[in-house]
Amino acid sequence: MSGRSTLSRLREAGVDLVCRVTPTCAEMTRLFSRIQDGGVSLWTWVRMRLHMAICVWCRRYGAQLDILRRLGRKFPEAWGECGGEKLSPEAKERIRRAVENGDK
Repeated sequence: MSGRSTLSRLREAGVDLVCRVTPTCAEMTRLFSRIQDGGVSLWTWVRMRLHMAICVWCRRYGAQLDILRRLGRKFPEAWGECGGEKLSPEAKERIRRAVENGDK
């Protein structure tokens, strides 16, 4: 008999199961965007919730997106007022050339 307890083996099996059925962190970022674009299936939502139960980084990312979404809804009329200064035609042309040339 091994030195591991039944509880330890169950816990390990549970973590393994959760890791196999939940999305990766990279998939989570795409799924957060899909939720914004119209939602995900119930099963995908459950898998996301399971992932967030074990991943502090995705919980934080989701909370940050939620804050941005709420702020965006709260001040929709102000988006057009931000950055009222216009670029000169010369500056626009410099930026266009830099992008085309791959300059930094």
